[in-house]
Amino acid sequence: IQVIALTLDGDGRVTFVNKYFLDNLGYRSQDVLGREWFEEFLPEEDRAHRKATFLRNQKLGVFIPSVVNYIVTADGDRRLIEWSNTILRDAEGRPN
Repeated sequence: IQVIALTLDGDGRVTFVNKYFLDNLGYRSQDVLGREWFEEFLPEEDRAHRKATFLRNQKLGVFIPSVVNYIVTADGDRRLIEWSNTILRDAEGRPN
């Protein structure tokens, strides 16, 4: 099974993407790493809501285990993706 994987920092910037993500969505790693996920890779009408939800959940230390939303590919198409989410934590249990 191939899985698209990415990680975001607490501000919603991309810190990791795997090769399957890049290959299937048409990006190069330099197009994605360090960029603001919600502002640059989601359809415009979803950005504010998705980012606000992410920031609120990040602050509370909770997550929504499964989300379905569109992302924008490198060529501008929309692709519907179902995500499994988790919060990465450090050794003391704080969101990482």
